[in-house]
Amino acid sequence: MKKDSAVNYDMARTSLPRVLGAVSVLLTATLIGCAVPVTRTTEIYDAPAPLAYNSVEFGTVRRIDVVDTTEEPTGGGAVLGGLVGGVLGNQIGNGAGRGAATVLGAFGGALLGNNIEQKEAAANSRHYYRVAVQLDSGVMQTFQYYELNGLHVGARVRLDHGVLAWA
Repeated sequence: MKKDSAVNYDMARTSLPRVLGAVSVLLTATLIGCAVPVTRTTEIYDAPAPLAYNSVEFGTVRRIDVVDTTEEPTGGGAVLGGLVGGVLGNQIGNGAGRGAATVLGAFGGALLGNNIEQKEAAANSRHYYRVAVQLDSGVMQTFQYYELNGLHVGARVRLDHGVLAWA
């Protein structure tokens, strides 16, 4: 009877890390689905643009605003990296070194996950220009551009069927 209990103890001891590993993978997959990037924008609105342009009009650039759309890290990369690193460290470690391997794996995974998330956020951040034009008719309209191509405040422009160009 003692032999059977020793076998059960050995089976439980070897299957526990596998069960914990599987649970960790499921938790990681669940948290990956929950990680949502945060986007911040600065928005300035004057007046909505008309839906259709039927003629050529002239106007003057009155204001140019730079609008930054920055994506900031949420910390999810560090959490997920720490979980994955901890699981991997636990699988690699053996005996008394298992705890140290788990801690080192979690720490390294957290650093790597945070670094990846920061690089991804920086790559998704950009800015554009909101150009406010006062038409000669008195109507103020705004346009959004990624490049100014020489436009500046005070420049005379032509609105030709919805396309803004130098006058």
